[in-house]
Amino acid sequence: MTDDPNNQAQLDYPGDKAFAEFLERYECPLALDTVKFRLWGNVVSVAARVRPTEEFEDIWKRTLPEFEDGDEAGTFFAVMFSLWNALAELNLDGRRLPLSQRRGLDSADGLAAMIERRLDEIDRGFTSGFIGDMTFYDKMSERTDDCLSKLNDLTDKLEELGEEIENDATRYPEVRKRFLALDRTAQRLVDNLVKAANAERKFQGRDGGPT
Repeated sequence: MTDDPNNQAQLDYPGDKAFAEFLERYECPLALDTVKFRLWGNVVSVAARVRPTEEFEDIWKRTLPEFEDGDEAGTFFAVMFSLWNALAELNLDGRRLPLSQRRGLDSADGLAAMIERRLDEIDRGFTSGFIGDMTFYDKMSERTDDCLSKLNDLTDKLEELGEEIENDATRYPEVRKRFLALDRTAQRLVDNLVKAANAERKFQGRDGGPT
C-alpha cells in the first residue's frame, strides 16, 4: 500500500491507445511501454516509502507540464493514477505485465532499435521505478537482491550488444543470435523479481495495492 496522501478522482484506465495520446499531448519524454514498466517497478518496489506522484514527476524529469487550472491538474493526476491502480490490481491478481513483442529483427538497424526498446522497458523503466531513491538497498532480502542482480546483469549484456551492433553492423547475425538467447530470459527475470518483492512485502505486512 502506498502512503501517498493524494485523493484523486478515481478513473478507469482508458486503454493503451488513449493513454499513449495522453502522454503525447503532455509531451512525455518516455514512450508508453517505458512508462508502464516504470510504474510497474514502482508498484512492486520493496522501498519503505512509495509515492506515485513523485514517480510521475520523475517520468517528466522532475518538471511536470504546466496546467491551465486546478481542474486540468486534477484530471492529469487522475489519468496517471488510473494506470498506477490498473497495474496494482494486476499485481494483486498475480498477473504479469508482458514485455513488448520482438519485432524488426530482420536488419541491423531494426535489431539496434529492438535492443533499445528492451532497455527502455527493463532498465529505464522497470528497474528505475523499482529502486526509486535506493534507500532500501541495505534492507533488501537476499532473494530480492539476487533477482535484481540477475536483471541488472541482463541489462548490462543488452547494453553491450547495443554498442556492438552500433559500432559494427557486419556483426548483425552474431549479435541477433545472442540477443535472442538473452531476450528469452528477460520476462522470466522480471517476473522473478516481482515475485520476490511481493513475498518480501507480504512478510512486512504490505500488499502493494491500489491507492
